[in-house]
Amino acid sequence: MQYVRRRSVIVWVAVLLALYLVLTKIDLIVHYDLYQYGLKFDLSWANPYWFCLTACFWGLAALAVTSYWLESRNKNKYLVTLLALTILIPYYFGFEDVLWFLSRGSFPAESVEWSWFWLNNYFPPWTTSRHITYSVIGMVLLTSFWGLFLGKKWITFSFSYLRKYKPRKSKAK
Repeated sequence: MQYVRRRSVIVWVAVLLALYLVLTKIDLIVHYDLYQYGLKFDLSWANPYWFCLTACFWGLAALAVTSYWLESRNKNKYLVTLLALTILIPYYFGFEDVLWFLSRGSFPAESVEWSWFWLNNYFPPWTTSRHITYSVIGMVLLTSFWGLFLGKKWITFSFSYLRKYKPRKSKAK
């Protein structure tokens, strides 16, 4: 029974990862490839597109959380939050943009403003160096959250193991 549970979790993680990659690829097509075919940026199409894309990522996070909650015997609220953050932090910190540009082998020139990124409204001009810095900060935060969670789990496991541990008494001769 435990093997089936692990296998289903692996399948769910693979499906969630595939959906995440497909959504980020669609975003890259819209914000990179279509401009080479004459797409003109306009908020009249960008705002509904961004709303739908954001809703898809939130739905993906909800699917991950719901899957964990329904499948898990020991429900951990911190892990639920961490699962949602694992999907939402890379999206909001633009990490998928960095990955796709790395896969292409180059970033836009520093003079190019990333007008499609939401922080451009608050910190213009939003350039490649700012975007990479912001993405790194997001991934450091996410890694720190996971490190704290896994470290706490390891410490809890260690202490619970030590509490149950009873050394054997040596027989006196």
